[in-house]
Amino acid sequence: MDDATIINAATCAVRDPSYQVVFPSTLPEVLSQLRSPNTSGMFRVKGEATAEYVVFLAFRSVFDVENGFPAGLLEALQRSLLSEQVLVEIVRKPNRPDIEDILTQDRGVFVFLGGLWKEKEWMRDLLIPIVQAGVNVYNDM
Repeated sequence: MDDATIINAATCAVRDPSYQVVFPSTLPEVLSQLRSPNTSGMFRVKGEATAEYVVFLAFRSVFDVENGFPAGLLEALQRSLLSEQVLVEIVRKPNRPDIEDILTQDRGVFVFLGGLWKEKEWMRDLLIPIVQAGVNVYNDM
């Protein structure tokens, strides 16, 4: 499975006008926490772990995992959908200049998602159509 193909399908899904990103109401508080000194490492680790978990939650919403799934599908989706390219595309969709300073940090998108780690349902709902696009491409291959 070619990760680039899934990444392309995911970014096309994000760029579709029907795909909307509305940040949770907690964003101002989260941004304040993310800008506190010496916190980026902690939030980055939280963001990486949360993103991996949420991709699985979205995958379960799209695919009947209890009845099994093709070998390699989840791993291919995780590698592709957890790429910074896809995640940055998602969080930049609302065009919020107030998050750019965080996104430009080393692995900044994971720092950003780490700040929103309590918003797992919000993240899952954002990822469901992206996971669906990845599953569709995988099935077409």
